[in-house]
Amino acid sequence: MAMAYWRKRFEFQMEVEAKVPQEAVRQAKSLSETKRPCFISDSGDNVTAGGAGDVPIMLEELVSSEVDDAVMGGMVDEEAVEVCRKAGVGASLRLRIGGKLDKINGYPLEIRGRVMKITENGAVFRIGGVDVIITTKRTAFTSPEEFTAFGIDLSSKKVVVVKLGLLTAELKRIAAQAMIALTPGFTNLLIEQLDYKEVRRPIFPIDRDFDWRC
Repeated sequence: MAMAYWRKRFEFQMEVEAKVPQEAVRQAKSLSETKRPCFISDSGDNVTAGGAGDVPIMLEELVSSEVDDAVMGGMVDEEAVEVCRKAGVGASLRLRIGGKLDKINGYPLEIRGRVMKITENGAVFRIGGVDVIITTKRTAFTSPEEFTAFGIDLSSKKVVVVKLGLLTAELKRIAAQAMIALTPGFTNLLIEQLDYKEVRRPIFPIDRDFDWRC
């Protein structure tokens, strides 16, 4: 059985399309209205698998690409939530968000927008056409109800970014399209890019052109 897996090692693929962050956002933005909502999994910062939940690369891509009707669920940043809470709903302000837990892959992203909602556990902050749900603790948005708790109706959104791997059954049911963004983070799916300190070589997929026998 081991040899059967080895012979097919180049054939294994992800369940859905996998793209670099910029390409994932570009494709989602270009989809027709019949393909909404399009879900993008921020796979490298998957909070259900050990990701910190505060790597802001996908938020930065959404904002810089000027995507309309987008939501990101979510970013954990207790300090940013407190700033929003003190400012109040409707306040326009500048925030620095991200990079407080994952200091290797994360970084502080400066954004300017408006506080749309405050809850016990977080806030909704709008930057142009992008809503980002900021939470006080690492939170996995695995169902529409978790977005609804923050006043977000997913049926009104074109692009939905979640810090998961594959979508849950609840999200699959409403997703017109789904893809994985190959993002940096503690759960990076591109394992050949990880900084290995001690590993016996050769080993797949870091090394690809070698023979192996069990």
